Amino acid sequence: MNGIKLSRTLVSMLLLASAFVLVQASLSYGSNSVIADRIDARPAGHPLDSGGMDPIMDWQVERGMFPTMIRVPDWIPIAERPDPNAQYYLYYGAHSGKHIKMAWSDSLTGEWTVWNPSGGGGVDQAWGVSGNNTGAQTPGHGVLDMAIGDPFNQEIFDLGNSVIEDHISSPEVIVDDVNQRIVLLIHGHHDTQNWPFAGSGGLGHDTFAATSNYGLNFNLPSEGGETGHGLRDVVLARPYARIIEVDGEANGQQVNRVMSFGLGGQLNLAPIFLADGVTPATFANADQPGGLFNPNGTGYNVATDNFYWENVFASKPYWGALRHPDVIPTDPYDPGSPTRNGARHLDVWYDADTDRNTVYFFYHAAGDMPESILMVRMSLEGLTEEERLDPLNWVRIDEQEQLILTPELIWEGVDLELKPSQPGSQSQGRALRDPNIFMDDDGKIYMVYVGRGEQNIGIAELTFLPVPEPTSVALLGLGGLLALRRRRRSRG
Repeated sequence: MNGIKLSRTLVSMLLLASAFVLVQASLSYGSNSVIADRIDARPAGHPLDSGGMDPIMDWQVERGMFPTMIRVPDWIPIAERPDPNAQYYLYYGAHSGKHIKMAWSDSLTGEWTVWNPSGGGGVDQAWGVSGNNTGAQTPGHGVLDMAIGDPFNQEIFDLGNSVIEDHISSPEVIVDDVNQRIVLLIHGHHDTQNWPFAGSGGLGHDTFAATSNYGLNFNLPSEGGETGHGLRDVVLARPYARIIEVDGEANGQQVNRVMSFGLGGQLNLAPIFLADGVTPATFANADQPGGLFNPNGTGYNVATDNFYWENVFASKPYWGALRHPDVIPTDPYDPGSPTRNGARHLDVWYDADTDRNTVYFFYHAAGDMPESILMVRMSLEGLTEEERLDPLNWVRIDEQEQLILTPELIWEGVDLELKPSQPGSQSQGRALRDPNIFMDDDGKIYMVYVGRGEQNIGIAELTFLPVPEPTSVALLGLGGLLALRRRRRSRG
């Protein structure tokens, strides 16, 4: 995306501009504990405001899904940013895309600019005030590209034992303040060199980790990435990972346990301790033996084992809750279905400073009419410090799920036919998807989400109300929920 194409794509990709107005979310059932106010910065007359489409945009390449946002940490120098005014990075990817994209802005309500949209010397490749970058130039498209220097269009990442094929998507970004680096998790279709299914596609989509000095280049060093960074040769967890941490106690030591909730809420638990059996495994020491993405000394064999992090359950943790009456499930309740009418993609919010015993689980469900952002709360009240580290001990506060946002604007698809949303990719739809919760430095909390299927990215500010007395508490069965504060910043 360059020139006119860049500006047109930005407008239709992002619900952002220089001016904004708050639009109150419509809530027609009961009392919610979380209220969402849209930040609708779309200028009057924009094509999507009248139901139009931008014909320049190639959906598979330029449409956005699974957004994840960070505030640029102070330790990233001005000369290592796309622009002196860059304060926010918003990462996203197409459903079957070949690269992970990023847009930057000086504010949440300002104009957004796509980083390295076209590759090969795009205008955004000159970092800093006068282009005097000290880091490596970002090759290819976006911040991570599968097709660099690939004349035969094989589009693979060969990591040694593991091979990522076909596409990459669903970024999750963590700021590691201790090591002053940015951690990127992505999913891709993978095989391993020595696995019996190699070349057959038998392993499906799973999660990998990569790092970067400044969050602008996650490519392998052999393909123009930064020395000591890029993708790691280890299969961590199920796809569409959102990372959370739970505080508690293990072996008499206070720890934060890292967890991944992926597609449909599938849970993977990272190791609590490094190989020495003493040091808690965190993103700060993730590369050390026994760390979050270095399995040396733990018995994991990347050539023969699937996930490094323990795959705990395949059941969907919210199942059993009553559906919200304004969102129509089009399939009967089916515990055997991997996506229909259950959490498809999700995110979680927990603030230990205000309420250590309540977690908030945001999600959307394929098959719903219309597909909307929903939420249930989980309680850790009364658990011991050790019990807190096991999600199977958690209980649900809300029997009835809460409706946080439903399509109400043109860019969200309200003008389209009301029909069941579909699993997988969807270029058009009356649907909201892929919530991501973000707390800014001023303590305000926001939700980034996708509208009109997988076309546009919007932002809403969230207000968390005082937690009322629960009207119903139900055991969650195989998989309570979720967790501590998202690691937008590492505590070390």
